Amino acid sequence: MRILVSNVGSSSYKFSLLDMAGEEVVASGRVERIGDSPSPYAFAVRDGKSGEGVLDAPDHLSAVEHVMAFLVGEMHGPPALEPLGALDGV
Repeated sequence: MRILVSNVGSSSYKFSLLDMAGEEVVASGRVERIGDSPSPYAFAVRDGKSGEGVLDAPDHLSAVEHVMAFLVGEMHGPPALEPLGALDGV
């Protein structure tokens, strides 16, 4: 079972993707200064791959879209979550 834990602040979005069966964090990250482009981000996956930089996140929806793109492997490879239907809860 994979659960996406979200912490939504007034200008930030932090997340962790948890694999409950293996009791481990599969991926985690954050997008900060949402609404104040450029917005810094940092993502990491359990195999040690990580990335940081800036992206355009004018609102929280944009930040969540970037996070989902990261999780399904569009911003790195291989995906932390494949397919997206493998997510059991938020």
